[in-house]
Amino acid sequence: MNKELKSEIANAFRNCKRFLKSPEDLVGGHTPWICISLQKAELKGWVTVEGARAAEKIIKERIEGYVFVSDWLRANVPEARTIPKAQWPEVVQAYRHRWVDALIKEFSK
Repeated sequence: MNKELKSEIANAFRNCKRFLKSPEDLVGGHTPWICISLQKAELKGWVTVEGARAAEKIIKERIEGYVFVSDWLRANVPEARTIPKAQWPEVVQAYRHRWVDALIKEFSK
């Protein structure tokens, strides 16, 4: 992967955070989904089509065939199965934010 694409991917993840709901606010005008946030950032013109698509591909590859990261967590992280149902949305959303932060760091190198 060339340096320019890595930079576009990092930018895509940075800008998707602008649309990603916070764990505390799950009812506002933002979305809980990373890929939808990437698409919204692309529609605003804040990221390139290539950067957004590459970032979405990374998300899909890393959750290994699952549609939602919440499903991946339940299947791959035993502790996730012990989280009470009432707390699950907030826990998953916090995870999404931490994951996007880690991806920003990874692709900013």
